[in-house]
Amino acid sequence: MSVQSAPEIRIGLGTCGVASGAEAVQGAALHAASKLGAPVKIKTVGCAGMCHLEPLIEIVESDGKSSFYGRVPPGAVPNIVARHFSPPRL
Repeated sequence: MSVQSAPEIRIGLGTCGVASGAEAVQGAALHAASKLGAPVKIKTVGCAGMCHLEPLIEIVESDGKSSFYGRVPPGAVPNIVARHFSPPRL
């Protein structure tokens, strides 16, 4: 039996993430998800232990599938969001 959960975009805002520009990435994620109308939660998390890859984004889809993206510039966020989430169907 599979577990369905709300999709999330997790962004590390620990010290290393903030120092690497994760706050701008978080803002870009909020904007991209809102613009797309995707029903996704933007979740702030702490350090994942991969400081060398910050800013780091984890995408968790409703089926539980998880994808990581490292060294993410704010400009790449809209494409990442669009790759994983679709606008709601009418």
